[in-house]
This record gives sequence, C-alpha cells and structure tokens, in this order.
Amino acid sequence: LHKNKYKALVQCKPVSVYRDNNKDDIFDLSPTSVTTGLYGINIHRSNETWTRNTIDKYSAGCQVFNNPVEFTAFMRVCEKQKARYGNSFTYTLLNEEDLV
Repeated sequence: LHKNKYKALVQCKPVSVYRDNNKDDIFDLSPTSVTTGLYGINIHRSNETWTRNTIDKYSAGCQVFNNPVEFTAFMRVCEKQKARYGNSFTYTLLNEEDLV
C-alpha cells in the first residue's frame, strides 16, 4: 500500500540513486552523489478521481500517474503479472528522447 492507503507498486529492496545533496534542483550526476537505500520510491497516483494539472508535491522521487484511469489500468496489468509470476517487479525508467 502507498502510505498505507491504496494499492501501488512499493519499493521493497534497496536502490541506488543520485541525490541532490545541496538541494539546488540541478542534477548531480557524480558518482559521489550516489546513495543506496530504502527511500519509499513508489509508483502511485496523484489523485483518486481527477487528473491534476501538475504532479507538484505528489512526487519526491516516485513515479506518479497523473490520470487515475490510467493508474487503474496499470494496476490491473500488475495484478495479472502478480498472479502469473509473483509479487515482485523490476522497473526501468527511460527518457523518451533516448528512444528516438
């Protein structure tokens, strides 16, 4: 459960991430800024019933669905995967520009 409220994909193993240690909103893609841990980086929705204009504070590292209908469809696919292969997922985030 995301924040013990609703089904979502919830981090259950440590991950390595780049941290913005000086909080200047600039990517610090230096090996010295990488940390590993359990950060509560989840995949969840921003709102239960409507699409917001911005994600804003709903994400501090999480991947957030802005559209609740799309999130519900995503979770249906996840439930099918869980029934077939078990309750564990891997996830890779890509920049759309890198696919062209």
